[in-house]
Amino acid sequence: MISGSAFAELPVAVAPDGIPPLPAVIVLPEGPRAARSVSAIQAELLDLLPTGWAWSRDLDTTLASLLLALAQEIERFEVSAEAMLPQVDPRVGLELLEDFERVLGPDPCGRDLVDSAGGLDDRRRAAHVRWTQQGYQTPAYYIALAGALGVEITIAETTPAVLGVLECGMELAPAAERFVWVVSLPETRVIEPELGVLECGGFLGELVPSLVECVIRQLAPAHTTPVFSYAEAS
Repeated sequence: MISGSAFAELPVAVAPDGIPPLPAVIVLPEGPRAARSVSAIQAELLDLLPTGWAWSRDLDTTLASLLLALAQEIERFEVSAEAMLPQVDPRVGLELLEDFERVLGPDPCGRDLVDSAGGLDDRRRAAHVRWTQQGYQTPAYYIALAGALGVEITIAETTPAVLGVLECGMELAPAAERFVWVVSLPETRVIEPELGVLECGGFLGELVPSLVECVIRQLAPAHTTPVFSYAEAS
């Protein structure tokens, strides 16, 4: 039922007309953030020294050598800090990826477990999608969401019976039906009962729900009720 990555990029990019999709990559501005060179840091440290004959600015002094050692450590720190800037995007993160996963916590539907076997790239994709995912209230969004999980669905919205609009043969749906929408999915796996294992009162079979069902329930508008209908096995 499910193919490919459980965190494909498609649901993130899908948006109603007029809403721009998320950028493909984060472009960090260039400028004063760049790490300074060792010589530049040493020169600044020398400039910060007090005035007077004891505080020579000559580079061949013991004091200048001491400040050179300090400048090398400061330069190493600035290079490390600069290298961390792209890490704010989990799609390319490495050192901060575990922090993203810790803050996000386990995925309610277990999609992180599905992708964890795929390696680093799938972990990055999972963290990015969960961090940036925006929910929309259109059938197209949920259809795209299921498509990213490798499942083709259709969505039908119910309409309550309205006097003057209702025609002969139409279903007499109550007003609360306006908040119900039906998600039709392909057939799914059914656990058949086993002779000698089935107990009195047990179910004569068990339907294994699709991962799509959990995902849609998590993202459905709070005032609505999604109902899931699986196709019968052929």
